[in-house]
Amino acid sequence: MMDSNNHHHLLATIAVLGALFSSILITAYAQPSTEQQNSRACPEGFEMNRGKCEMEPEITTELVCPNNLSESPLGNCIVGVGSPVAHVCPNGYSQHIGEPFCRNVEDFDDTAEKVYQCASGYELDTTIENVPRCFQVIPKVEQEIQEPCPSGSTLDSARNVCVAKPGRGNR
Repeated sequence: MMDSNNHHHLLATIAVLGALFSSILITAYAQPSTEQQNSRACPEGFEMNRGKCEMEPEITTELVCPNNLSESPLGNCIVGVGSPVAHVCPNGYSQHIGEPFCRNVEDFDDTAEKVYQCASGYELDTTIENVPRCFQVIPKVEQEIQEPCPSGSTLDSARNVCVAKPGRGNR
């Protein structure tokens, strides 16, 4: 059996160990991990690198006309302008001598207006009334666009990274 002195000593030891253990637990849970410290130190999307918050700038692509060419009404790129090659009847219609319109080849009573046509590689433009034009066109090309750095950060052009100062006020 245990005498009362040993019993008190055992209880005191358990109490001290319990207090010590709970203080270790509180300390362990109170300390943020390195990941949590970094996430608090840098704005969202940035990562700590040698004491600075950095992120790569966002790159997007868009379709553009190369060499500052103008865009046609149909969204292509104009490389030249020409005259319409013909003022012709639409498909399925034919021109009869002395008539200013076209007649359907299968239904003679069905008529249609003549239409302008452009050569292959050209696009008809009728935006100016009574002045049809043919634009020589090429399709747009993909171009990479570097988006500006987020607010509160600057571009380090030598390394091509966005840099923000660490600190809790960044969130």
